[in-house]
Amino acid sequence: MLFNLVCGVNYSMGIASGSFDGIDSSRVLTVNKTIDPLALVIKTTVGSSSELIVYYREKPTDSFSTVVGGSVPVSCRLLGEYGTKLLLTVHNASAANCAGVEYYILGVKKQ
Repeated sequence: MLFNLVCGVNYSMGIASGSFDGIDSSRVLTVNKTIDPLALVIKTTVGSSSELIVYYREKPTDSFSTVVGGSVPVSCRLLGEYGTKLLLTVHNASAANCAGVEYYILGVKKQ
């Protein structure tokens, strides 16, 4: 309700999630957008180490701001937002250990 008052448009909230496993080199991951993201949380893990990165914005048309926590030999970042897709880039500097990536998207759907 507060979101509707601030933006002046009738929106409903949605959430999407997914994961990728067995990443042993650098690659680009494609995530289909089923909602317009306001926040994207990415958790990258290698062994017992993990990194958490959060992208967030006030409105679906704004640019993303970023917060990063943790450090692992693998990094996963938002490469871009293209139409109905989000592209994530993963760089695995530890080829001996496969990485895993989990993502959570909080966003809006126009009604």
